[in-house]
Amino acid sequence: SFMPSSFLADPVEKASLNLGELCRRIPAMMYRKVLPNSPFDDKESYKVKYMLEDIEELEDEREKTEARKRWQALQQTLNWRKTRHTRAMKSIQDNRNDIAHPDIDEEQLVESVEVMKQRGNLTGYCRPQIVKELIEMWKLLSK
Repeated sequence: SFMPSSFLADPVEKASLNLGELCRRIPAMMYRKVLPNSPFDDKESYKVKYMLEDIEELEDEREKTEARKRWQALQQTLNWRKTRHTRAMKSIQDNRNDIAHPDIDEEQLVESVEVMKQRGNLTGYCRPQIVKELIEMWKLLSK
């Protein structure tokens, strides 16, 4: 997320972001356990539904069977209740998204770039110059 959670004075907002992160990580962790040989990217958003689709797309029948077995075993271990848990995670993430999508203005954005730059978080695809270009686009689109 763009704003480090230490910026948030409101403990409820910080808690909501933390729980949102928890709900982002759980399906990713499940995915890694059930499909250990599949490429994995921490930046991607994983959902249980995607994992189940990816199991069915496996070419190798033996691999598919193994992945299904791992998923069955993991559900037992976690006492996973699909409807109950997926709905809870969705609700927490929706709540987190309300907080994670604050009203923004140019001053806040420019300040955020400086903070992120100082922390060394603006590299690669997110170099400061590129982020400044995005801010300019946002300004044009806001008119």
